Amino acid sequence: MVRACRLIETAQEVPLLGTLAESAGLSRFHFHRIFKAVMGITPNAYAGGRRARRVLDELAHAATITDAIYDAGFNSNGHFYALSAQILGMTPTSFRAGGAGTAIRFAVAACAYGHVLVATTDRGPCAIRVGADPAALEDDLAGLFPAAERDRGDGRYRATAQRLVDAAHDPAPCPLLPADLRRTVFEQRVRQEVCTRLNRGAPA
Repeated sequence: MVRACRLIETAQEVPLLGTLAESAGLSRFHFHRIFKAVMGITPNAYAGGRRARRVLDELAHAATITDAIYDAGFNSNGHFYALSAQILGMTPTSFRAGGAGTAIRFAVAACAYGHVLVATTDRGPCAIRVGADPAALEDDLAGLFPAAERDRGDGRYRATAQRLVDAAHDPAPCPLLPADLRRTVFEQRVRQEVCTRLNRGAPA
């Protein structure tokens, strides 16, 4: 499973399920079942988490938005824009402009890895950051979105964020996995929990 994860991380585009299964010496069916049992999420969800990280990094440094999209492993602009609300919570142009014109609510919740900052817009999650120091996480958010209107969520928002983070721990990935893989799984599960709640029409 670790070999398959590293293949996902280093591939320019998300590998096909058959390619990942072959790397593990398993059939497609058994690979998918075992991957989910070991990692706590599906191969596609893991790939989505890694690609979300990559596109955030690329948008901060690439010459153009199109370059960032393709360098992050998306095979078309359309595919990225269909998922952009779940990844950025805003338009790529606003993201590159430090969140200009965007209102962000955030909270820091306790988690198995220390703390996790959950920041959302009215479109979706814009930042899921894990770290040991809550103040440092808030500083990271300010550095990422200096032009946004940032608001520390009220008690209801903080309680909701904690519930989503708690839900993201179950099922947990195998504790024998490398720490960076377990963290990627956790961040993706938090993102999925936030998106699911938003898609149900409930406030984040």
